[in-house]
Amino acid sequence: MQEHVAAWDTLAAASVEPNPFYESWMLLPALAAFGAENPPLFVMVYQDQPAGAARMCGFFPLCRRRPAGSRGEVLALWTHPHCFLCTPLLLAETADGCLRALLRWAARDRRGAAVMRWELIGADGHFQRSLGEFLWNWSGAWRVEHSITRALFRPCDDAEAYLSKTLSGSGRRDLRRHRRQLAENAGFEYRRLDCGDQAEQQQWALWFLGLEAAGWKGRDHTALASSAAAREYFMTITRSAASGGRLEMNGYFVDGRPIAMRCAFACGGGVFGFKMAFDESYARFSPGILLEVDSIRFYHDTSRIGWLDSCATPDSSLANRLYNDRRCLQTIVISAGSIGGDFRVASGPLTAIFRSIPRRIRHIIRGSSKGRRSKPAE
Repeated sequence: MQEHVAAWDTLAAASVEPNPFYESWMLLPALAAFGAENPPLFVMVYQDQPAGAARMCGFFPLCRRRPAGSRGEVLALWTHPHCFLCTPLLLAETADGCLRALLRWAARDRRGAAVMRWELIGADGHFQRSLGEFLWNWSGAWRVEHSITRALFRPCDDAEAYLSKTLSGSGRRDLRRHRRQLAENAGFEYRRLDCGDQAEQQQWALWFLGLEAAGWKGRDHTALASSAAAREYFMTITRSAASGGRLEMNGYFVDGRPIAMRCAFACGGGVFGFKMAFDESYARFSPGILLEVDSIRFYHDTSRIGWLDSCATPDSSLANRLYNDRRCLQTIVISAGSIGGDFRVASGPLTAIFRSIPRRIRHIIRGSSKGRRSKPAE
């Protein structure tokens, strides 16, 4: 694998759409931490060059899955609990040939499959345009199975203008009051991580792990520190991101102890939000919202960026309240070109309808029974 890393990194820097979760510095630690149960198959498409070494023009981490209700296995894009985007890395100028080569491989290789099912891929950017142009000319069947949106931040002229559009007057007054109350705590301060200090970066990562584990994620055993593998994954990716100047961490501290922290990664002219944690004993001050507001001011006044992907769930109240835009993500099902694959893709919606009929009948019967039992006496 190591012999491909240099070409992989070159592709990531020039990809039609950025995805740090599929870059080597982030994906290889994820493979070590989460890949044992369902190891991915890395499919790399190279293009021969007239002079010199071939260049990688497509990178697809795949795994075999049998989705609920499916009649066979599919090739899915590999993911894990802390991966929030599965858009493959792809060069724009070779996208058509690269995708065609991938599907030919899937149809012919014993490790392939008749159907590919790609979840969490960008549906409103350059990758979607490249994929759409390819699918328009592809002979096999395909369909969009599912779409979601999640919060996206785009800066405007200045921070105050932005906040006046996203928050009501009463909401801004409440936040100012909370900030004054929070600042009344002795030793309160706002800090940003200096990525150039390796010892400080490691301390911030440890602080974050402890803060997250002390909250509801720790109680639900979903915090990064809940497993040794996830903890090591976080320590490794934050160290790698810091060395490349791509790690963003900021937070509130009281007497040197963190009470709210935020972690994000810069990539491709924008930022991907990753995790946030706060001390629940300070919840009445809304430290998470205040920290996001401070970040919004920073992106307007100090570090101009093009966008920030919240990587939040579609129903995240915090992100949906503060971020002024949305991005669309899709699940697309594509046949590799065989008759069997075409039939499975085309019949998918019909199969789902037939499978839902028994459930609908049971619902009607239960509704009828309740109606008979609740009929009033004459």
